[in-house]
This record gives sequence, C-alpha cells and structure tokens, in this order.
Amino acid sequence: MKNLIAIVAAALAISTSSAYAIELGGGLVLDSTTTIKYEVEAADYTVDQEFEVSYTVLEGLKAFAYTDMNLRNINFEGVDLGARYTISDNFELESAVQLDSDFSYDELYISLAINF
Repeated sequence: MKNLIAIVAAALAISTSSAYAIELGGGLVLDSTTTIKYEVEAADYTVDQEFEVSYTVLEGLKAFAYTDMNLRNINFEGVDLGARYTISDNFELESAVQLDSDFSYDELYISLAINF
C-alpha cells in the first residue's frame, strides 16, 4: 500500500492532465495523461502514462505521435504515428501506423470517433 501511495503521488506530481496541454510553439502541442487503475478483486494496480505530441497541419487536421507506458513496470510498447481530422464537433477521423518497441511496423488502423 505504501508503494501505491508513493506511485500515485509521484505520477500526479509529474503528470499533465488532458485539460492542460502544453503548447511547445510553432504549432506543436504536448498532451500527457496519467491513469491509475486499482483492481479490487485482484488487489492490484496499474499506473499508465500517455504522451501525445501533435502538430496542426491545417485547421482540423493534426499529425501526431502517441505512446503510452506502464510506469509500475516501466514497459515501452511502441509508438503510433498518424493523422487526425476533425470533421465536426462530433466526428473525428483518424489513421495511424503502429510501430512496436523496436520501431518495426506492427499495424495500420483507421478509426472514426463519434462524440456526443
């Protein structure tokens, strides 16, 4: 339990929430989110950190690099490189190439997000 409290405090101290993205200048934005999940039945927890650097190419179109890692076991699983187009306030179209931890091609995906 002491480890959980220490990790939670450290993660909250060093993280930036999604609502507080850092503008790096020149159209670059760094967005970071820390997620702490406690599994009650298993009496276990995870601490994940997500990072995204994006660049606004045109209005509504962003290029991005995204990665997440487990802070409890320090595990890097790879990076996504892609583009996100905001069609309207309710619809986003995204496509990205997933690269594994060795930066080898893993998967190509296309997604449509519907927000309401």
